[in-house]
Amino acid sequence: MTSDPGSAPTATALLICPIPYDSRIWGRFATVLGEHMRVVEVEWPRPEGAIFEMTSTIDHVVDRSGVAEFDVVVAAGLDAAAAVHLAVRGAVRAVALIDPSPGQEMPEVPFPDLDARLAGVFADNEDLLEALAERDAEALARLLASQSGAGLSPANRRLVHDVFLDNVDTVFDAVRGAASGTWWPDLLGSLEQPVLAFARTSPQTDLALHHAMVEALVARCAHGALVMVDSASELPWLAQPDLMAAAIVALGSPTTRP
Repeated sequence: MTSDPGSAPTATALLICPIPYDSRIWGRFATVLGEHMRVVEVEWPRPEGAIFEMTSTIDHVVDRSGVAEFDVVVAAGLDAAAAVHLAVRGAVRAVALIDPSPGQEMPEVPFPDLDARLAGVFADNEDLLEALAERDAEALARLLASQSGAGLSPANRRLVHDVFLDNVDTVFDAVRGAASGTWWPDLLGSLEQPVLAFARTSPQTDLALHHAMVEALVARCAHGALVMVDSASELPWLAQPDLMAAAIVALGSPTTRP
């Protein structure tokens, strides 16, 4: 999907849609962003019943977009890997990462005891793990709408539920492999592009460990910056579309680049 804010020359943003959703999950954020930038939304390929690897799909992202170079790429969670690889290849002029996940422990961040962490994961997600084991799509959708939709409007919670349900096969049947080659956080120091990371904050959730990881990622960048977003939802662009769109529009402006 591509939006065009008008006929005047404008910056172009690439939105890499997070699994397990499709482009509808960007909601009003994409609309607001599209009022100021040309927005290109690209979804990951979804081969039924297949395992696909992150690095093997980066060419797909660029080819599907039809754009040779973007002013800014926006990616969330584990998809930060794709955004950083695109930056290394010179396909983007700036990088925006929403709650980026390194995918593994970072040496800069001391982690709590592994057994305690695993016990906490199972305690907090017992219903979710049971729904996964039973392949109960509707139960998964309800749980995700409750967890990721915390603090969102009823319409946005319904959006999370419906979009997830339409793409539930990406959870059951397609497992995204780790990127081959260099671990993407180790590439951050080589980037000349500005990197803006968003980290959500919520009084209802202890996000100290997550914040420490995002701060460590930003510290690796030559031109890194961190924006905290007040959002109980795991999809902060739905909670704060105007704030996040404004930051990305500014990031995509040539005057903000080193």
